[in-house]
Amino acid sequence: MSGPARALKIAVLSSSYAPEPTGIGPYSAEMAEALAARGHAVRVVAAFPYYPAWRSQIPHGTFLYRTERREGVRVTRCRVYVPRNPRPARRVVHEVSWMLAAMGPVSRLVGWADVWLVVTPSFGSAVVGALLARGLRARVHLHVQDLVPDIAMESGQLGSGLVVRLVGRVARWTYRSFRSVSVLSESMAVRLGVHTGGAPARQLIAPNWVRRSSLSLPRLPEQLAGRPYALYAGSFGRKQDLALLTEAARLLAARQGPAIVVLGDGPGRDVLERAGDGIVWLGLVDEATYRSVLENALAGIVALTPGVGDSVVPSKLAAYLGAGRPVVVAAGVESEAARVVARGRCGVLIPPGRADQLADSLSLLARDQTAWQAFATAGKAYAESNWEKEAIVERIEDALVKTAQGIDS
Repeated sequence: MSGPARALKIAVLSSSYAPEPTGIGPYSAEMAEALAARGHAVRVVAAFPYYPAWRSQIPHGTFLYRTERREGVRVTRCRVYVPRNPRPARRVVHEVSWMLAAMGPVSRLVGWADVWLVVTPSFGSAVVGALLARGLRARVHLHVQDLVPDIAMESGQLGSGLVVRLVGRVARWTYRSFRSVSVLSESMAVRLGVHTGGAPARQLIAPNWVRRSSLSLPRLPEQLAGRPYALYAGSFGRKQDLALLTEAARLLAARQGPAIVVLGDGPGRDVLERAGDGIVWLGLVDEATYRSVLENALAGIVALTPGVGDSVVPSKLAAYLGAGRPVVVAAGVESEAARVVARGRCGVLIPPGRADQLADSLSLLARDQTAWQAFATAGKAYAESNWEKEAIVERIEDALVKTAQGIDS
């Protein structure tokens, strides 16, 4: 690949990073590696891997930091507090510990970097980016994967009153610090505009892409051989409705319908641990096994907690549709996931919390091959048209070049 017209020194701040198997980490890593492959010098500040299990993986003998090279990128990892169960108060401590731990490596890159690429969440990364932009006049581009304050408010974690008002003020101060911002969808851009009041001079849509793998696929895990199943793959956070999966699995088992397979881990694992035989929970698996389970699934499931809408765009949607799997999305009609189903005609949308409708939808897909094929074909076409990696990386690269040059539009 030919290099850019001007090679930049790009500092990336992202708490999550590979080898985390799911969530934001793989996308931050692939973005950094793609920019390095395009001729830029890229250095990353990240935490040691901890997501989605919320268990930090720190090499023996490490005190606070460790630097390594991955695929042409220099990565400095920071030791942070990782709560086993990230309830709101502990999550705040986690964010503060990340900000404090990152300050050392960040300060050493201030004089080196032409431009910063700050990925949020963690929201602490956005705050550090705001301090760089406001206090040091650094040139910073913010890439928003989730609107963390909105998720916390929508899911009821903050209660109401003084705390909500305080969080709103911090969010406005933080998001208004950036002159260049990218978000995953148009609806997320609208939600961000509530905080920024139109402050960013440049705002672009840069969704997560369909991740590809060249690995040869192993045989399915023994418990899945010869049986139809739908797949839920991802984190077990507060924005995910795991109870919906367990209840739908119970209904499907009673009618001898498809199984529900869950890949992943996280603080909501106790819901699955109480599910008994209704759920096939495989935990965290290697990339090849994940691809095998995904590409043999009847359908992919997105299950959002009631109230969570435009503040989150599930990256699992890109994986499901890119693999040619229909989707069943349990979410409000105002959510971005619902809009993808409507625009792409790639599956079934049901109201959040309706386990009976989830079971009915999966049963329908299992017996109606014509409907299944129509959804699968449309979904794959939608993914190829909207979530192509090279085009998205080019958008981010162009924003970084303009930010480094001080171009506002």
